[in-house]
Amino acid sequence: MNVYNHQRIMWDARFEAMRDRKLNELVIFAAMVRTDQANRKEYLSIIEQIGRDLDVIEALAEGGKVPKSKPITSDLYRNRLSKYELLDEYCLDACRSGDLSKMKESPRLESPEKQSRIDAPEPSAKIEAPEEQSKIEAPDDVQRIEAPEEPQRLESPEKVEMLDQPMDDSDSTFVMLVPIEDAVTLKKVRDMKDGKIDFFIDAEMSGRFKEAACEDVISFLKTDLNLIDNILSINIRSKKDIEEKISSIIELVEEADEPKYQKIYLNSLNQDEKSLEASYNMVLKRFEETLKSHYSYLIEEKGSLFFE
Repeated sequence: MNVYNHQRIMWDARFEAMRDRKLNELVIFAAMVRTDQANRKEYLSIIEQIGRDLDVIEALAEGGKVPKSKPITSDLYRNRLSKYELLDEYCLDACRSGDLSKMKESPRLESPEKQSRIDAPEPSAKIEAPEEQSKIEAPDDVQRIEAPEEPQRLESPEKVEMLDQPMDDSDSTFVMLVPIEDAVTLKKVRDMKDGKIDFFIDAEMSGRFKEAACEDVISFLKTDLNLIDNILSINIRSKKDIEEKISSIIELVEEADEPKYQKIYLNSLNQDEKSLEASYNMVLKRFEETLKSHYSYLIEEKGSLFFE
């Protein structure tokens, strides 16, 4: 394997790691919009910028046209990153111009323990690697972000710096109730079900389906949207918030009316939507299993929360 292909494989691995981290950050900052109203606008801006970064990463990884973007400079975002994650950001920022030839010249990204000192970027600044020194030119028309001085070992989730305002130790926790892939699925399901509400509103107004049937479908679709919003808004770093949200979810499910016209809804789905609906049920099953594993005292003797 030649050097370029070797480095390309290493960059692909970094892009995949960055993509996974930023998908996780979407979930975290979406929760912060609800839990920290004072900084709501900045969190929404960060979410938008993370979305653009995901497009940039995808374009770089696939060799496509890189969309215009700028580094995320918000302290609310950057202060939560480890120095190794800041190194990822620095390398991503250096490639925002879309000049993939820089990958060939970029230093090797070893594990955090093997990283050498990273000097602050200036014109023709060098990033020192353990075996050689290679230059990363300052990207055109992109605000330069200073690289961290000493990349550090990635900590376990329990030791990651919290985004919330400082909490009492008794309330601090970290339980990944919903894996990143499931959170992404829930967002897709939410968009699909939101669109179906519009579909059945139009069907009711046009007389395509009976009014009672449409109202029933719209009602349980709104319950699903409420359920998804509750799940995605859980602050996984606060035991109190987790317990309150679980209680809200239990109350929501118990008060929801039994769907009478669910078959009409299922018949309205195309093949992709049916597949997404099946994935939604699997996500709920995994979520329920996680709750029973970590918070059984809240749901004991209730049987299945979401399925009979």
